[in-house]
Amino acid sequence: MRSAWRTLAVASVSMAMLFSGPESLAAENPGTAPDDVARYHLGSILNGGSSSPGGDEFGPASAWVAAADAYYDASMRPNGTLPRIPVIWGSDAVHGHNNIVGASPCFPLPSRP
Repeated sequence: MRSAWRTLAVASVSMAMLFSGPESLAAENPGTAPDDVARYHLGSILNGGSSSPGGDEFGPASAWVAAADAYYDASMRPNGTLPRIPVIWGSDAVHGHNNIVGASPCFPLPSRP
């Protein structure tokens, strides 16, 4: 039984070392394709302030959902015996996602005089 635990411990340390670099990266949306998530085992995708799906600055919410789904699907694609780790989707949207048509702020913006 001890050798089984030792094998498991060695395997989990090896896996942790293999994935700790790519899993800790936040690649930006415009420069990273969903296939990159699968190929490099990236841990997260960041939509910066000027990011948009397909380069459409005022793309509808459905385009954003489709983009998020494509990255998620790529992260869950089988790759041999490697574990499937879902990608994290992050948006730089402090006061709401104002470049999604119809979206509202997360909290009110201060009014300007």
